[in-house]
Amino acid sequence: MAKSSALCFLFFLLFIVSLGGDKMVAEAKHCLKTWNCNTTDICWDDCKSRYGGKGLCDLIPTPFVPKQCLCSYEC
Repeated sequence: MAKSSALCFLFFLLFIVSLGGDKMVAEAKHCLKTWNCNTTDICWDDCKSRYGGKGLCDLIPTPFVPKQCLCSYEC
């Protein structure tokens, strides 16, 4: 059951991509950097000043792992 639903999802994605045709526009590549953080505000500001991107500090930290700032920006 799980294999068939995964296969259906894959075909659905291929169908959606094939509908794009000539309308596809080149998009900027997105990169991701991570570093330790304490608050989302500091993470947001650091990411914007360093890379011109958007940063978010972990909302749900993993036990024994420091909170991470996830910074997404155009390469």
